[in-house]
Amino acid sequence: KCILKKAKFIKAGLKQAVFSNTDLTAADFSHSNMYSTKFLNVQAASISFSNCNFDSVVLANSNLTNGSFNNAHINTTVFNNCKLVGVVFIESTSYKAIFNECEFNNNSFDKAIIQLSFFAKANFENINFSHLDLSQIQFSECQLKGCNFSSSLLQ
Repeated sequence: KCILKKAKFIKAGLKQAVFSNTDLTAADFSHSNMYSTKFLNVQAASISFSNCNFDSVVLANSNLTNGSFNNAHINTTVFNNCKLVGVVFIESTSYKAIFNECEFNNNSFDKAIIQLSFFAKANFENINFSHLDLSQIQFSECQLKGCNFSSSLLQ
């Protein structure tokens, strides 16, 4: 197992990079550009992806608890079986993202833009979706407990 705790990948260009069975706890990828990058079986609590650009990235079987995707641009990216508890997506943009069998709890989507994205078999608990345009999102077989949809635009 590779250990890269608190590693700094700031403003990195990560094209087709692969992080597999890696401990990335508190690693900082701020302002990085990722294309076809893979994060597989990573422990990445408190990781920072703030101000990153994701294009065709795969995150699978990973723990991203308390991570940050603030102001991130997430395009055609797949999250599969990820623990996203406490992760913040403030002012992030997600386009054609897929979240399959992910766990969300106490997340912040404040001022986020989520378009043409798909959530399948995901579990949501205590999520504030208020004031978001959710009209281009599909929720399939999801569990939604204690979620706030007030003033949201739904289909």
